[in-house]
Amino acid sequence: MDEPYKIGQVSIITACYNSEKYIEDTIRSVQAQTYDNWEMIIIDDCSTDQSRDIVERYQGNDSRIKLLQTERNGGQSIARNMGVKIAKGQYLTYLDSDDLWDSEFLAKATSFMQEKNAELITTGYRRRTHDLAINLSDAVIPPTISYETTLKTCHFTCLTTMYDMSKIGKHYMLKIKKRSDLALWLEILKNIKHAYGLDEVLATYRIHGGSLSRNKFSAASFQWQVYRDIEKLNLIQASYYFLHYTIRGLLKNYTILRPKANMN
Repeated sequence: MDEPYKIGQVSIITACYNSEKYIEDTIRSVQAQTYDNWEMIIIDDCSTDQSRDIVERYQGNDSRIKLLQTERNGGQSIARNMGVKIAKGQYLTYLDSDDLWDSEFLAKATSFMQEKNAELITTGYRRRTHDLAINLSDAVIPPTISYETTLKTCHFTCLTTMYDMSKIGKHYMLKIKKRSDLALWLEILKNIKHAYGLDEVLATYRIHGGSLSRNKFSAASFQWQVYRDIEKLNLIQASYYFLHYTIRGLLKNYTILRPKANMN
C-alpha cells in the first residue's frame, strides 16, 4: 500500500484534453470549495488548444494546483493514472475538465466518508447541456451500492466518487478506451462490503452532443468486454447483467432527455 498519505487532504485528478472552453470554470469550482485541504492534479494529454496555458496561469497563483504533461496523447485512463501515481491525499476523487462541483461538495463528501467510516462513496449530481442552459435531470443515488448492483447499473461517476487511499491504497484504471472507470469501481467493490451513496445533488455534469446516442452503442461493446474479459463472467452471467444494463440504460436515457421544468 502506498504511504504515507496526508490525512484529511483530498487529491483531485483531472485529465485535460482540448478543454479551453471549460477548464477555467472547472478549476474555479474547486477553488470555491468551502473545504480547502486539497491538491488538484491536472494532467494535460497533449492538448492542441490553449488548455495548458490556462492551467499554467492558475498554477502560478495557487500552489495547490499541479500540472503534469503526457509525452503523447494516450487517453483519459493513462492521464488519470499519472495523477494517481503522485497523489498524496488521504482521499482521492476525479473531476473531468468540463464538469463542476458545488461549493460544498468536498466538505460534504469527506464528512460523509468519516460518518460512514467508508472506503468508497458517491453523491448525487445534476445533468445539464454542455452550455448549462437546460437542466435535464438529477442522478438518483441509493444508500448502499454493491458489486452485484454495479454490474447491473453503475451509479458511480468520475464527477462525484471518492475513495480513502489510507484504507484501500491506490487503484489505477485499465488502459481500455471506455468503461475503465466502471472496471475501477468493480475492482474496489470486490474487496469491500459495499459503497455508500449520498443522495444529494452536489455537482454538475455536462452532457455533450452525441453522448446519449452514437457513443452509447460503442459503450455497450466495452460493457460486454468488462463482463467477459475483465470480470471473467461466464456467458449466462454476462448475458444476465447485460440485459439489466441495457434496460436500465434505456430508462436512464429517457429520464435524462426530459428537461426539468425549473432550473436549480
